[in-house]
Amino acid sequence: MSFQDCTLTESLFDETILKGTNFVNAYLAEATFLGAHFDMTDFRGATLDMRLGTYDLRGAIFTPAQLKGLAENAGIVVMESEEQTS
Repeated sequence: MSFQDCTLTESLFDETILKGTNFVNAYLAEATFLGAHFDMTDFRGATLDMRLGTYDLRGAIFTPAQLKGLAENAGIVVMESEEQTS
């Protein structure tokens, strides 16, 4: 399955099996994925503007930049090993 060239604002994917799904040029603003299954779900082509919460993301595929943004939205601080905390 593929979601391509679409806006999925406030979409509910709760409890959805998304195995092998691709999000290509998809905008996921405030989408929820509570209890969803992500085996090889590819978000690399998506614009992510959502909160992580306590989602189980095992099997999901992200670019490093997307993952950093998701982590920061969840309140996780991402630093290089050389950086100091203040």
